[in-house]
Amino acid sequence: MGDTPQHATPLPRFYRMRQLKARFNVSGSAIWAWTKKGTFPQPIKLSENTTAWIAPEIEAWEQSRIEAREKKEKVLEPAEMHENDNESRGEPRSLVQEVARE
Repeated sequence: MGDTPQHATPLPRFYRMRQLKARFNVSGSAIWAWTKKGTFPQPIKLSENTTAWIAPEIEAWEQSRIEAREKKEKVLEPAEMHENDNESRGEPRSLVQEVARE
């Protein structure tokens, strides 16, 4: 309990490819595929030969994946597929219903 301030280790401002591969335990090819598909944050160029990802964007993406997992999906059995209002119009029920986690 001295007067010396305790400094927390600062969070990284940027992630380089090797850090992302280690963080998510995937290959660089997987990260580039996600990026190309638009499901992963876009990198920025720090210099001619240096590409990096902005840390808060990576962390927000990671949180969105956790939240997506928390949404439960109930797969309907074939007998349940027509048990809704659309049945009278002959429209099949969706095979997957998202159920918000309570």
